[in-house]
Amino acid sequence: MQKWGYDFTFDCTGVTKVMRDALEVAHRGWGESCVIGVAASGHEISTRPFQLVTGRVWKGTAFGGWKSRTEVPKLVQQVMRKELEIDEYVTHEIKGIEKVNESIDALHSGECLRAVVHISDYKFQGDKLTFSQPTNNKVSGGYLKRITHWSETNQCDMTFSIFMPAQSKRCEEPPAVLFYLSGLTCSDENARTKAAIYEHASKYNLAVVFPDTSPRGEEVAKLSDSWEIGQGAGFYVNATTDKWKKHFNMHDYVTKELPQVVDSLFTVNIQKKALCGHSMGGHGAVSLHLRNPGLFQSVSAFAPLLNPTNGTLGQQQLEAYLGSVEAGKAYDSTELVKSYKGPMIPILIDIGTHDEFLPNLKPEAFKAAAGEAGYPVNLRMQPGYDHSYYFISTFIRDHVDYHATNLGLARRC
Repeated sequence: MQKWGYDFTFDCTGVTKVMRDALEVAHRGWGESCVIGVAASGHEISTRPFQLVTGRVWKGTAFGGWKSRTEVPKLVQQVMRKELEIDEYVTHEIKGIEKVNESIDALHSGECLRAVVHISDYKFQGDKLTFSQPTNNKVSGGYLKRITHWSETNQCDMTFSIFMPAQSKRCEEPPAVLFYLSGLTCSDENARTKAAIYEHASKYNLAVVFPDTSPRGEEVAKLSDSWEIGQGAGFYVNATTDKWKKHFNMHDYVTKELPQVVDSLFTVNIQKKALCGHSMGGHGAVSLHLRNPGLFQSVSAFAPLLNPTNGTLGQQQLEAYLGSVEAGKAYDSTELVKSYKGPMIPILIDIGTHDEFLPNLKPEAFKAAAGEAGYPVNLRMQPGYDHSYYFISTFIRDHVDYHATNLGLARRC
């Protein structure tokens, strides 16, 4: 044992001497977490019973596994992501946490190679999890992965990319998460290849998720052949019209389902999350925050559509998905900020003065409405810049620094 062994656990199942030795080691100060049971459960059980029996105060806790507290959940997530194939080794499948003793009996019988206990009916369907190549690109010390999964919200396969920064210390807190929403006609690939965000995110131990901009697939493709509506143009709303409501629920996908999927598959601190977006994605970032007060702790945008019900770019999509432009006001940031009730998180917005879509962005309308509502907005008009990723890559560092401050992230040495 080493003095920094607080991160390590001991498998004590069925071996009481090992359990006692492990707790004794923790009591002597060599470790802060000695454990019994299954580490992947994610819950520490009080060691109070041991104190009552022995009259001593134990520093260890009674949950557990056979590797470190940080490694066991990662192994479980690797299995869920299909990076470690164990199906051929599973000999027993048991449903219900109340039947967990059956798995222990099976293991002790000598007839069980590996037992899987299903403890919940969480709707995330791991059997429909697939991967698109490339799956694992190393960048800025971390890894960029691309995952396709079944979405209950959109009733189709959805794809997202995620950058996971390198873990510099075994006991380091899991990374916070920045969700980057892309614009019209884009997919998850545009920002991940052009935004130049990885080096800056890595310095703050910040994971970055790049969702697709809409549902896709053969059934979705049949709904429209226009680049302005349908595939690549989800507009981050929940559609209500009959034609679109089955698949186009990007609001709930980004705010509810996707964070659950990311949290299930990766070791992240999903309680610390931020939003950033560009163009249509900027509209998504600002409007999703205003519609869900407190859900995200930080928000920023590049060239966002801030008043889509009052511009030519946005009215067509809102009318198609929601039935009318008037109904679109429920997703219009300029309208939403007027009645917003929640944490007044300052919103950082960058727009280029040479942006070809500037007449449709309506920053003045949003800033005026925010001012009347007393909502803090840092609107920066950047001289000479346009709508492109050259503009985004120039100022992405400012946005990462801004999110790191709001999320309370310390810069790595």
